[in-house]
Amino acid sequence: MKKVKYDICPTGKRAYAEERDAERAMGRARARRERFGAARGTMRGLKVENRIYWCSICEGHHLTEMSRREFTLITGAAA
Repeated sequence: MKKVKYDICPTGKRAYAEERDAERAMGRARARRERFGAARGTMRGLKVENRIYWCSICEGHHLTEMSRREFTLITGAAA
């Protein structure tokens, strides 16, 4: 099994140097969760990564299950 290279951000999250690496990691994570959900018979309660965002702390990319709209509502940040 091939793995996507990542570092650890000071926030404790996985940090991908390139956006393409983060996209590959998101695809792998989604596929893994879908297989697990299919085996369980439901996807209810499973975390599903939805998008990639840039982190100014580690200057890397992270994955999140939060939509851009949710993020904007919680933080008040501009989209």
